[in-house]
Amino acid sequence: MKAVLRYKDEKSDKFWRIETLDNELAVSYGKWGTIGKTNLKSFDNKEKCEKEAGKLISAKRKKGYEDTEDFDEMSYKYVDVEDYSPHILTSHPIFRRYFSDAIYYDCADEFAPFGNDSGNDVMWMLSDRVRKYARYSVNSFIEALIEREWGMTYLPPLPGCSDEEIMAAAAEDFNGMSGQDLMFMCDQVIVATVFGIIKNIGRVPDGYAYLALLSLDRMEQMERLLWSDRNCQLTKYTGIMRKDLKQYIKDNITGKTPVWENAYCPQPKIYTDEEGRLCGEIIIFDGPNTILPKNPYQAYPAGDKTVDDQ
Repeated sequence: MKAVLRYKDEKSDKFWRIETLDNELAVSYGKWGTIGKTNLKSFDNKEKCEKEAGKLISAKRKKGYEDTEDFDEMSYKYVDVEDYSPHILTSHPIFRRYFSDAIYYDCADEFAPFGNDSGNDVMWMLSDRVRKYARYSVNSFIEALIEREWGMTYLPPLPGCSDEEIMAAAAEDFNGMSGQDLMFMCDQVIVATVFGIIKNIGRVPDGYAYLALLSLDRMEQMERLLWSDRNCQLTKYTGIMRKDLKQYIKDNITGKTPVWENAYCPQPKIYTDEEGRLCGEIIIFDGPNTILPKNPYQAYPAGDKTVDDQ
């Protein structure tokens, strides 16, 4: 059962939305045009759930709420409810269509997108920011989170990394954190960000989707090289995620007319080489629509100065 009602007079304009799934229901309500608030409730069985939903709808209609077709479910932003696991009833219709496996709604399994500590933190951070900011851009979220908020080194996956390169990076030390742990954490953040933002708003910057595929590849590469004796079954999860994400990319990104507000805006890695020269690296993917600044020296500052000042 699903219904959207609206109450509008000279003083207020409110929506009330209800949806049921098996023995659970979600009710969202608030000022028209906002996310509002959402409550989830469970019942002993589907019949009791449907009966309660019917009562709630009747009660709202008696108060003057009317059915409306003006509510746009595709542009509405879906955020999870505190004290609940990631839930299908608080997920965008696009997310439900492509990511229906139970792993996407599991907050306990460490290999599920939102089951590990990093992925779970990302899910709630994204929900909070989507709720607070009407036009929140996720383009620089990953690097800003890892480097500025968590104070760690961002190690994005690179196309075509050899086993030797992975092993060398895994053996490095990053302020007391091993390279293998840091790479895996970065991959968890990338994967959770991609699935999380699709779960919230139904779309993700094109480059992020391809970046998540690279992270899934690197996770499997590290399992093969470093954890083959643990029988951790990571590839069972990465296989599901890769298949579903590729289908999403095929249907929503590949061959589509560019939507530039959803394009990939690469963020460079600024560093000083062995000769003391200031350098920058940008990951470019073959596939997604990409936006690059006309003047990268001004657009990509290093520290408190622009690159051409140093």
